[in-house]
Amino acid sequence: MNELSQLKNYIITSNKYSFLLEGYMELFKKHWGSEVESVVLGFDKPDIELQENFSFHSMGNQDDGRGWCEPLIEFFESCTDDYFLMCFEDHYPIRPIKGEPRQRLIEGLGYLKEKRADKLYLMPDYHDRAASYFEGNWWISADAPHALTTTSLLPSVWRREHLLKLLKEVLEKGGKNPHAFETTLNQGRTGGRVLLTPEVCIYANLDAARGGKFNSVILDRWEESKNTGPQPWMQNVEEEDIDVFKRMKLEWNKQNV
Repeated sequence: MNELSQLKNYIITSNKYSFLLEGYMELFKKHWGSEVESVVLGFDKPDIELQENFSFHSMGNQDDGRGWCEPLIEFFESCTDDYFLMCFEDHYPIRPIKGEPRQRLIEGLGYLKEKRADKLYLMPDYHDRAASYFEGNWWISADAPHALTTTSLLPSVWRREHLLKLLKEVLEKGGKNPHAFETTLNQGRTGGRVLLTPEVCIYANLDAARGGKFNSVILDRWEESKNTGPQPWMQNVEEEDIDVFKRMKLEWNKQNV
Protein backbone atom coordinates (compact mmCIF):
# COMPACT_ATOMS: atom_id res chain seq x y z
CA MET A 1 0.00 0.00 0.00
CA ASN A 2 1.20 3.52 -0.79
CA GLU A 3 1.67 5.16 2.61
CA LEU A 4 1.17 8.70 1.34
CA SER A 5 -2.10 7.88 -0.43
CA GLN A 6 -3.73 7.88 3.03
CA LEU A 7 -2.61 11.47 3.64
CA LYS A 8 -4.86 14.35 2.58
CA ASN A 9 -3.53 17.80 1.76
CA TYR A 10 -5.60 20.88 2.71
CA ILE A 11 -4.55 24.13 1.05
CA ILE A 12 -5.93 27.30 2.64
CA THR A 13 -6.62 30.28 0.42
CA SER A 14 -8.60 33.51 0.23
CA ASN A 15 -10.35 35.39 -2.54
CA LYS A 16 -7.41 37.77 -2.80
CA TYR A 17 -4.72 35.14 -3.33
CA SER A 18 -6.55 32.16 -4.82
CA PHE A 19 -5.06 32.83 -8.27
CA LEU A 20 -1.72 31.68 -6.81
CA LEU A 21 -3.15 28.16 -6.76
CA GLU A 22 -2.25 27.81 -10.43
CA GLY A 23 1.46 27.83 -9.64
CA TYR A 24 0.97 25.78 -6.47
CA MET A 25 -0.85 22.97 -8.29
CA GLU A 26 1.76 22.81 -11.03
CA LEU A 27 4.65 22.48 -8.59
CA PHE A 28 2.84 20.19 -6.15
CA LYS A 29 1.97 17.78 -8.93
CA LYS A 30 5.56 17.89 -10.21
CA HIS A 31 7.21 17.24 -6.84
CA TRP A 32 4.55 15.24 -4.95
CA GLY A 33 2.72 13.56 -7.83
CA SER A 34 -0.97 12.64 -7.63
CA GLU A 35 -0.86 10.17 -4.77
CA VAL A 36 -1.94 12.75 -2.17
CA GLU A 37 -5.51 14.00 -2.50
CA SER A 38 -5.58 17.80 -2.25
CA VAL A 39 -8.53 19.92 -1.13
CA VAL A 40 -8.52 23.71 -1.48
CA LEU A 41 -10.28 25.45 1.41
CA GLY A 42 -11.43 28.87 0.27
CA PHE A 43 -14.49 31.05 -0.17
CA ASP A 44 -15.36 32.04 -3.75
CA LYS A 45 -14.41 29.31 -6.21
CA PRO A 46 -11.20 30.31 -8.04
CA ASP A 47 -11.53 31.12 -11.72
CA ILE A 48 -8.92 28.54 -12.68
CA GLU A 49 -9.05 24.90 -13.73
CA LEU A 50 -8.21 22.53 -10.90
CA GLN A 51 -5.69 19.82 -11.71
CA GLU A 52 -6.20 16.10 -11.27
CA ASN A 53 -6.66 15.07 -7.63
CA PHE A 54 -7.49 18.64 -6.56
CA SER A 55 -10.95 19.69 -5.41
CA PHE A 56 -12.41 22.89 -3.96
CA HIS A 57 -14.47 23.36 -0.81
CA SER A 58 -16.11 26.72 -0.13
CA MET A 59 -16.20 27.78 3.52
CA GLY A 60 -18.93 30.33 2.75
CA ASN A 61 -18.86 34.09 2.41
CA GLN A 62 -15.47 35.59 3.16
CA ASP A 63 -17.03 38.93 4.12
CA ASP A 64 -19.54 37.68 6.67
CA GLY A 65 -17.45 38.76 9.66
CA ARG A 66 -16.41 35.28 10.81
CA GLY A 67 -12.75 35.94 10.11
CA TRP A 68 -10.32 33.06 9.53
CA CYS A 69 -10.52 30.76 12.55
CA GLU A 70 -14.28 30.21 12.65
CA PRO A 71 -14.71 28.90 9.07
CA LEU A 72 -11.80 26.49 9.62
CA ILE A 73 -13.28 25.29 12.89
CA GLU A 74 -16.61 24.60 11.18
CA PHE A 75 -14.90 22.68 8.39
CA PHE A 76 -12.53 20.58 10.48
CA GLU A 77 -15.26 19.72 12.96
CA SER A 78 -17.16 18.15 10.07
CA CYS A 79 -14.28 16.26 8.44
CA THR A 80 -13.24 12.76 9.46
CA ASP A 81 -9.47 12.84 8.88
CA ASP A 82 -7.52 12.13 12.07
CA TYR A 83 -4.52 14.00 10.65
CA PHE A 84 -3.65 15.84 7.44
CA LEU A 85 -1.10 17.99 5.67
CA MET A 86 -2.00 21.70 5.78
CA CYS A 87 -0.40 24.67 4.05
CA PHE A 88 -1.23 27.86 2.17
CA GLU A 89 -1.59 28.48 -1.55
CA ASP A 90 1.74 30.32 -1.70
CA HIS A 91 3.82 27.48 -0.23
CA TYR A 92 5.24 26.35 -3.57
CA PRO A 93 7.05 22.97 -3.38
CA ILE A 94 10.51 22.95 -4.95
CA ARG A 95 11.87 19.43 -4.30
CA PRO A 96 10.48 15.93 -4.81
CA ILE A 97 9.08 14.00 -1.86
CA LYS A 98 11.38 11.03 -2.28
CA GLY A 99 14.41 9.44 -0.65
CA GLU A 100 15.23 10.57 2.88
CA PRO A 101 12.45 13.22 3.17
CA ARG A 102 9.83 10.67 2.13
CA GLN A 103 11.06 8.03 4.56
CA ARG A 104 11.11 10.52 7.42
CA LEU A 105 7.57 11.63 6.61
CA ILE A 106 6.33 8.03 6.59
CA GLU A 107 8.09 7.47 9.91
CA GLY A 108 6.43 10.58 11.37
CA LEU A 109 3.00 9.56 10.11
CA GLY A 110 3.42 6.37 12.11
CA TYR A 111 3.74 8.43 15.31
CA LEU A 112 0.54 10.29 14.41
CA LYS A 113 -1.30 7.01 13.78
CA GLU A 114 -0.15 5.80 17.18
CA LYS A 115 -1.35 9.11 18.71
CA ARG A 116 2.15 9.85 19.96
CA ALA A 117 2.33 13.21 18.19
CA ASP A 118 0.02 16.17 17.55
CA LYS A 119 1.93 17.84 14.72
CA LEU A 120 4.79 17.10 12.35
CA TYR A 121 6.66 20.26 11.44
CA LEU A 122 7.97 19.60 7.93
CA MET A 123 10.54 22.39 7.73
CA PRO A 124 14.12 22.38 9.06
CA ASP A 125 14.74 23.37 12.68
CA TYR A 126 15.66 27.01 12.14
CA HIS A 127 14.37 28.46 15.40
CA ASP A 128 13.74 25.77 17.99
CA ARG A 129 17.10 25.28 19.69
CA ALA A 130 15.54 23.68 22.76
CA ALA A 131 14.21 20.58 20.99
CA SER A 132 14.88 17.24 22.68
CA TYR A 133 15.36 13.82 21.11
CA PHE A 134 12.18 11.75 20.63
CA GLU A 135 12.71 8.62 18.56
CA GLY A 136 14.11 7.53 15.21
CA ASN A 137 14.86 10.64 13.16
CA TRP A 138 12.48 12.92 15.08
CA TRP A 139 12.83 15.43 17.89
CA ILE A 140 10.28 17.09 20.17
CA SER A 141 9.87 20.83 19.90
CA ALA A 142 10.01 22.71 23.19
CA ASP A 143 6.44 23.55 24.28
CA ALA A 144 7.37 26.98 25.56
CA PRO A 145 6.70 30.66 24.81
CA HIS A 146 8.08 31.70 21.42
CA ALA A 147 8.86 28.13 20.32
CA LEU A 148 7.90 29.05 16.77
CA THR A 149 7.48 25.51 15.46
CA THR A 150 4.53 24.79 17.75
CA THR A 151 2.18 27.36 16.17
CA SER A 152 3.83 27.91 12.79
CA LEU A 153 1.49 27.64 9.82
CA LEU A 154 4.30 26.59 7.50
CA PRO A 155 3.68 23.17 5.87
CA SER A 156 2.95 20.66 8.62
CA VAL A 157 0.93 17.54 9.28
CA TRP A 158 -1.60 18.27 12.01
CA ARG A 159 -3.68 16.05 14.23
CA ARG A 160 -7.20 17.35 13.68
CA GLU A 161 -8.15 17.50 17.36
CA HIS A 162 -5.04 19.46 18.25
CA LEU A 163 -5.52 22.01 15.46
CA LEU A 164 -9.16 22.49 16.46
CA LYS A 165 -8.13 23.05 20.07
CA LEU A 166 -5.68 25.79 19.06
CA LEU A 167 -8.09 27.43 16.62
CA LYS A 168 -10.72 27.65 19.36
CA GLU A 169 -8.23 29.10 21.83
CA VAL A 170 -7.26 31.83 19.37
CA LEU A 171 -10.91 32.59 18.61
CA GLU A 172 -11.69 32.88 22.33
CA LYS A 173 -8.89 35.43 22.63
CA GLY A 174 -10.31 37.50 19.79
CA GLY A 175 -7.91 36.35 17.08
CA LYS A 176 -9.38 36.08 13.61
CA ASN A 177 -6.48 35.68 11.19
CA PRO A 178 -3.39 33.52 10.56
CA HIS A 179 -1.07 36.08 12.15
CA ALA A 180 -3.11 35.95 15.36
CA PHE A 181 -2.90 32.15 15.33
CA GLU A 182 0.89 32.19 15.17
CA THR A 183 1.47 35.06 17.60
CA THR A 184 -1.32 34.77 20.19
CA LEU A 185 -0.47 31.18 21.06
CA ASN A 186 3.25 31.86 21.05
CA GLN A 187 2.81 33.71 24.33
CA GLY A 188 2.27 30.41 26.13
CA ARG A 189 2.33 26.66 25.89
CA THR A 190 0.09 24.79 23.44
CA GLY A 191 0.02 21.51 25.36
CA GLY A 192 0.77 19.45 22.26
CA ARG A 193 3.63 17.24 21.14
CA VAL A 194 5.18 18.76 18.05
CA LEU A 195 7.81 16.69 16.28
CA LEU A 196 10.44 18.01 13.91
CA THR A 197 13.29 16.46 11.99
CA PRO A 198 16.43 18.63 12.16
CA GLU A 199 18.54 19.25 9.07
CA VAL A 200 16.11 17.53 6.67
CA CYS A 201 13.41 19.55 4.93
CA ILE A 202 10.48 17.26 4.14
CA TYR A 203 8.33 19.88 2.41
CA ALA A 204 10.92 22.09 0.73
CA ASN A 205 9.17 25.22 -0.50
CA LEU A 206 9.52 28.87 -1.39
CA ASP A 207 6.71 31.26 -0.51
CA ALA A 208 5.30 33.10 -3.51
CA ALA A 209 3.89 35.90 -1.33
CA ARG A 210 5.33 37.70 1.66
CA GLY A 211 4.01 40.68 3.58
CA GLY A 212 1.11 41.17 1.19
CA LYS A 213 3.41 41.41 -1.83
CA PHE A 214 4.78 38.99 -4.38
CA ASN A 215 8.03 37.56 -3.03
CA SER A 216 10.30 39.00 -5.72
CA VAL A 217 13.32 38.31 -3.50
CA ILE A 218 13.28 34.75 -4.83
CA LEU A 219 13.73 35.94 -8.40
CA ASP A 220 16.40 38.45 -7.35
CA ARG A 221 18.36 35.76 -5.50
CA TRP A 222 18.05 33.44 -8.47
CA GLU A 223 19.63 36.00 -10.76
CA GLU A 224 22.38 36.70 -8.21
CA SER A 225 23.13 32.98 -7.86
CA LYS A 226 24.20 32.81 -11.49
CA ASN A 227 27.31 34.73 -10.45
CA THR A 228 27.73 33.87 -6.77
CA GLY A 229 26.26 30.38 -6.55
CA PRO A 230 22.95 29.50 -4.86
CA GLN A 231 22.28 30.28 -1.23
CA PRO A 232 21.61 27.16 0.91
CA TRP A 233 17.84 27.62 0.84
CA MET A 234 17.85 27.75 -2.97
CA GLN A 235 20.11 24.79 -3.63
CA ASN A 236 18.76 22.32 -6.19
CA VAL A 237 15.96 24.67 -7.27
CA GLU A 238 15.30 23.99 -10.94
CA GLU A 239 15.03 26.75 -13.52
CA GLU A 240 11.65 25.51 -14.70
CA ASP A 241 10.36 26.01 -11.15
CA ILE A 242 11.67 29.57 -11.20
CA ASP A 243 9.79 30.00 -14.48
CA VAL A 244 6.58 29.24 -12.56
CA PHE A 245 7.42 32.04 -10.12
CA LYS A 246 8.06 34.39 -13.04
CA ARG A 247 4.68 33.57 -14.59
CA MET A 248 2.90 34.04 -11.29
CA LYS A 249 4.57 37.40 -10.75
CA LEU A 250 3.16 38.52 -14.10
CA GLU A 251 -0.25 37.23 -13.01
CA TRP A 252 0.13 39.06 -9.70
CA ASN A 253 0.70 42.30 -11.58
CA LYS A 254 -2.36 41.63 -13.77
CA GLN A 255 -4.49 40.98 -10.69
CA ASN A 256 -3.25 44.27 -9.22
CA VAL A 257 -3.21 42.70 -5.75
